[in-house]
Amino acid sequence: MAKNSTTMNFLALINHARALSGLSYGALAERMTIGSRGVSKGHLSRIFKGQDKPSRNTLMRIAIALSLSVQQTHELLVSAGHVGLVDDHGSQSRQEGRAAYPPLNQDQTTALPDVRIPAS
Repeated sequence: MAKNSTTMNFLALINHARALSGLSYGALAERMTIGSRGVSKGHLSRIFKGQDKPSRNTLMRIAIALSLSVQQTHELLVSAGHVGLVDDHGSQSRQEGRAAYPPLNQDQTTALPDVRIPAS
């Protein structure tokens, strides 16, 4: 991963978020494990040093493990060169995002917490 101003911004954001969390690479990797799928400490270390470019999926898992807000997650994704969470480019980017990221499979659905929205 070549280091330019965008990469440096990404590295600053992701390292700041991890520093605030107080998590080691090992603890972060453990939080990111979904079912039998995990991320190695070595891969995380290379991401945080700018040696590997993380996939959008990996960044989403990092954001969740670090308890980032929607806005922080959006900024992290965009700074890494991925499509963000906030639709800044109209409905076409939303449709492209849906096509690129299919619905969750059973393991992923099971790993998500049960979120209930209270009735108004």
